[in-house]
Amino acid sequence: MQFRSNDRGAAIYRDIGERVMLARRRAGLTQRELAEQLGISHVAVGQIERGETRPDLGKLAVLADALGVPLSEIVVL
Repeated sequence: MQFRSNDRGAAIYRDIGERVMLARRRAGLTQRELAEQLGISHVAVGQIERGETRPDLGKLAVLADALGVPLSEIVVL
């Protein structure tokens, strides 16, 4: 199956979201707790985890830091 460019982008952010969710759970944090650390809403954390938003690399670095993981664990291309 071939991806159109938009499909590929969506798939990348779904994968990133999945890795964020796994890292958050390993850290023992709820979406609400992570959101409080980041100064965003728990709804925004859920949107990231579902791949519904496309945070830039800087925001992903802050997110990885809050989760105590290297950025490379979140962003694997």
